Amino acid sequence: MRKLNAILLSTVILISVMLVGCSSQEDDHIAIESIYFVSATGNKYNTNCFFIKGEEGRGINLSDWDEDNLESEEAAELIEEIKNIPDNESNTGDLAYHIILVYSDGDSKQEIEKTGYDKFPDNWEKIVSLTNDILDGAGEISDSTDIVKIDAFHLSGFWFYDGHDLPGQVTVNMLIDGMPITYETLYNPQTPVDLKTEINKYLMGYFNLSSRQVKQLSPCPSTTEELMSFADSRLDYIVDNVSTVSISPFSVNLGEVAVMGYYRDRLFVIFKYDEFESWMNETEDRRFQTDSDGNLSYIYYSTAGLEEGMSYSENMYMYADPSDKFLILTGTDDLDIISEVVN
Repeated sequence: MRKLNAILLSTVILISVMLVGCSSQEDDHIAIESIYFVSATGNKYNTNCFFIKGEEGRGINLSDWDEDNLESEEAAELIEEIKNIPDNESNTGDLAYHIILVYSDGDSKQEIEKTGYDKFPDNWEKIVSLTNDILDGAGEISDSTDIVKIDAFHLSGFWFYDGHDLPGQVTVNMLIDGMPITYETLYNPQTPVDLKTEINKYLMGYFNLSSRQVKQLSPCPSTTEELMSFADSRLDYIVDNVSTVSISPFSVNLGEVAVMGYYRDRLFVIFKYDEFESWMNETEDRRFQTDSDGNLSYIYYSTAGLEEGMSYSENMYMYADPSDKFLILTGTDDLDIISEVVN
């Protein structure tokens, strides 16, 4: 009986040891949760950039990819190699690489972020080799260490942007330096860039128009004399008889609320800001439109006199002058000209 009890006790101890061993192995399990990887060595057609998180990703083809690769021996080795990249000593120069790696180690999660400029670490070839092992055909990263310089030639050749639409004295090189436009700006694998939108945001700031856009009406009162004085100082000439101007939103009923005129051959309508909302409410044809940044524009929308199912609309940008006494509407998108009238 004692012998049987001893055998049972030994069995229980053995099973307990095995369970503890399994639990320990699970606790020590290392797996990559996500990788943000930028190597500034490619172009629009082969960026050498990707983002991956489980079965989600950008810059790679996950259709036949096995996400278990993130739990492989290569994945664990890659984590160590990225840990071994020396910390960045400088944040100046041309970007070489930017890696953000999140991994789980048992019950905890860790994040490693490494950024380098002008050169790659000594273990870069090993990092790229392990990365390609994990991607397993879903993508292919080059181990090149030739850093791509973003300049006017690059934007023209790969983004077909030559700056022909830039206003005033603004050049492509000014955009590159001022925005700035970097390799990571163009080829960010997590947040794709809309270059035209980003350039417009920069130009709005450059011409000091961002703060002049209208998100909600907040007028200051003004007189008719002040309106006329302001319009005279900003426009080349004022249209005396607005009914001769074939612009549907303003061909009638401006009264003493606004002045219409031209500056450098562009049409502007300048309103007394504190009377604009009342003028808007005179008819349902006049409406506000809000863009993705919350900026208001004026839209004239009508079906009057048109066949069933047809409509007419015209949109105009809205800006407030620095005194908030006048609201300036225009259909032109030439920011240089707009700035000269508004600021």
